[in-house]
Amino acid sequence: MKNKYDILIVGGGLVGQVTALACAKLDGLTIALADGRDVLSDKNGGTDGRASALSASSLRFLNRLELILSDHLQPMRDMLITDGGIGEDPVWRLHFGPDASDSDVAKMIENRHLYVALRDALKAADQIDIIGPGHVSDITHTTSGVFARIGTKDITAQLLIAADGSKSGIRNRAGITTDGREYGQRALVTSIAHSLPHDGLALQRFLPGGPLAVLPLTGQRSQLVWSDKSAAIEAALAISEADFMAELTLRIGDHLGDLSLDAPRQSYPLHLQLAQDYIATRLVLVGDAAHVIHPLAGQGLNLGLRDAATLHDVLKKALLTGRDIGGAVLREYAAWRRSDVTALATATDGLSYIFGAPKTVLGRPFSKALGHVRRLGLSAVNDSAAVKGLIMREAAGDIGEFPEFLKK
Repeated sequence: MKNKYDILIVGGGLVGQVTALACAKLDGLTIALADGRDVLSDKNGGTDGRASALSASSLRFLNRLELILSDHLQPMRDMLITDGGIGEDPVWRLHFGPDASDSDVAKMIENRHLYVALRDALKAADQIDIIGPGHVSDITHTTSGVFARIGTKDITAQLLIAADGSKSGIRNRAGITTDGREYGQRALVTSIAHSLPHDGLALQRFLPGGPLAVLPLTGQRSQLVWSDKSAAIEAALAISEADFMAELTLRIGDHLGDLSLDAPRQSYPLHLQLAQDYIATRLVLVGDAAHVIHPLAGQGLNLGLRDAATLHDVLKKALLTGRDIGGAVLREYAAWRRSDVTALATATDGLSYIFGAPKTVLGRPFSKALGHVRRLGLSAVNDSAAVKGLIMREAAGDIGEFPEFLKK
């Protein structure tokens, strides 16, 4: 295994692996992918109980990377968004009917299956070397290259890509700070089995404590993403399975029949975090190292995939024009990604505030007033085919300027 590469990627999660495969589509580039874990191990990603909603554009991207996913994809053919109290039959609804073809709708996939497909693709990619397991102990950025010590190995590269998560050590070493806020909430994530079919329906209920999403998986199973105050989620993790299922049925209704747990309950803290810059000297941030947003829109992984696709396009242009892949071309990546991420982060942060607003402000029923506003909004959107179409195209990732790798 050599010590000199064109690109060094630190972080072997989903976005890091996809970024490596995207860069490998560029002829002539050599890539090293480093992580503290064994990226090619069968155990990598095996404990990730989450699932992801892949937009139509993200699915096109992964297909062009030659990932084999079809057996594990569940189309979201229908969507119902409701607002109301726990145990109430919601009167206010936003409904998207099953009008789009399967090629245009988002599809759910369990992350563990995505890890397997990525691992198989990495093993077949001759341009990619896996470094590690090993931790980064030293990095030096110069105008001519990047020098890194990973475990006991010294690596040099023209470009360093940080895909090492929201607590990115690479970002911190580069002196890039972040802005954001804590939501004071956690998300409980698990999958459930049910006696009745879901028919591809994605349900999102906005409840007093926060949104609860029930998203279709293959078979008679669904992914649950329940966001609420930290204390409420800790309580939901602690109760018995029978009590948890009873509480869940109260919150989502009985349209799925009898419920049972299909995976362990896990929880994650919710916060907004945006890097103040997405680049530094010969450095690019991708995925959670660059941005973390509220999960209520289900767009976190799609944003990371757009990072990888955008970087592919920018590096491709640099190679075609004979420019340094670690030089000034990175500014185009930063500008392109900032506009996309900022727009989505602002929207999800605003929604999280509206749906998680305090009950009173200066003694007045603040959240009740916002509740009327959001319910009127749901009703207005539900009555407008044009607005609903716009929302669906946004969810598909087919609005605005986006990389060639994502286009139809």
